[in-house]
Amino acid sequence: MGGWATVTNLRETVSRRGNPYYTFDLSDGTRAIRVFSFGKAPCHSGTAIVQGTFEKVKQVGRLTFHNEITATQVTCR
Repeated sequence: MGGWATVTNLRETVSRRGNPYYTFDLSDGTRAIRVFSFGKAPCHSGTAIVQGTFEKVKQVGRLTFHNEITATQVTCR
């Protein structure tokens, strides 16, 4: 997946420690990948480019996440 992709399934929430974060799926029409980042979501719909770290398996406490990008930058269009 490269270039602009569609933002779908956006979820904004707050962690138990009070930190806002969001997740969304980034889809190129064929494939989709989950994106995670702290803060408020810059895109609520439309298309975006995401920069960050892809992790096939990520452990956070007792939770396990698969095939997810931890975003360092999300650019909306």
